[in-house]
Amino acid sequence: MLKLSFRTEIRESLGKGRFHGEEFLIEQKEHQSSVTLSISYRFDSEFFFRAEIPNIMGQRNEVITISILTCPGIMSQKENSMVKESYELLTAINEWTKRVYEELNARPIYRDLAENQEEIEELINRVNELPDEYFTKEEAQEMKHKLDDLEQSFLLKLHEIISDQNDLKKRERELHSEIESLKMTIDLLKKPGWAGTMLIRFSDLFKDSETKKLLRSGAIEVGKQLLVEAGKKQLGA
Repeated sequence: MLKLSFRTEIRESLGKGRFHGEEFLIEQKEHQSSVTLSISYRFDSEFFFRAEIPNIMGQRNEVITISILTCPGIMSQKENSMVKESYELLTAINEWTKRVYEELNARPIYRDLAENQEEIEELINRVNELPDEYFTKEEAQEMKHKLDDLEQSFLLKLHEIISDQNDLKKRERELHSEIESLKMTIDLLKKPGWAGTMLIRFSDLFKDSETKKLLRSGAIEVGKQLLVEAGKKQLGA
């Protein structure tokens, strides 16, 4: 069995970040040549840390290998890794708790993005409902004005959610470049092609969840307006 003092260190490692140590369940199971240390998040058993610790751990001049399986991993949902010292094991536990916090924090944003993505894909599938024709000069001018208005709306939101000025300026340049590119292609692509391009570009422009969600919402709004206007024309409105 693991020493009481080491179990105390494990509990302390679990409580170093955003959590309290008591939010985790710690179990150990003794085998002939090793001890299985199992840690799980008390309120969601999907998240676990499992280590196979040889019984020779702590003996002088003995080289040991501790096998670890964690969920979440660094890149994958589940990952295997190895450490060789007790302090490395404690560090690995602390790093795992950080990943658990990140995953819990990402869940609401991920659900929002998933809903956005479904709507984007649905609109992309529907762009062929638009007339297979180029924008008239009046329509193109009106759409360019809408893109300008959309850019200003996005900028106001970006100023609200981004405090770092260097990052903000970078996002502003990226957004303006994409808007100008879309304005240029209005005269080059037919309506279905332009609408599809607009939806894809806006959905992939920024990588972080909050600004990605913002742009996707704007793309969805423009896409829906195009489809509504196309429907009105078909009905002779």
